[in-house]
Amino acid sequence: AKSVAELLESKGVQVTQTRNDDSDIGLLDRIRIAENAGADLLISLHHNALADGTNPFGEFGTGTHYYHPFSRDFAISVQRELVQALMLHDEGVYYNNLALARPTAMPSILIESAYIMFPDHEMMMLSEDYPAKIAQAVYLGVKKFINVRKKKSF
Repeated sequence: AKSVAELLESKGVQVTQTRNDDSDIGLLDRIRIAENAGADLLISLHHNALADGTNPFGEFGTGTHYYHPFSRDFAISVQRELVQALMLHDEGVYYNNLALARPTAMPSILIESAYIMFPDHEMMMLSEDYPAKIAQAVYLGVKKFINVRKKKSF
């Protein structure tokens, strides 16, 4: 998240992070922080895990969740970039009723970039270039989403 914020800020984007450490901030509080900041987009970054009883031998990779239809193109744009950057299985874009994907004031997405429980994913997450890969993918996805929205509004 810090790498994403730093890259976006270096490109002139005003970024508000809901937290800068491992402190516990409730989901609704995170949404309020974004709304109070007047955010135009909300991006929630996560690492995934399998639910109990899930077959661990399937294809798992990266996926992006959205709730409102106006967030779908945003999710698609970022997901494409994540798959290309991480070279993981494309789990796709999901409509999902998740708290951090539900805000109505701005397009909101929740990214599950990789699975913390798989050794190869964990090694990738611990690599030096992983934060930069995520940051670049999110930046490109945001940029492409904004550019498409500008074209559609004319």
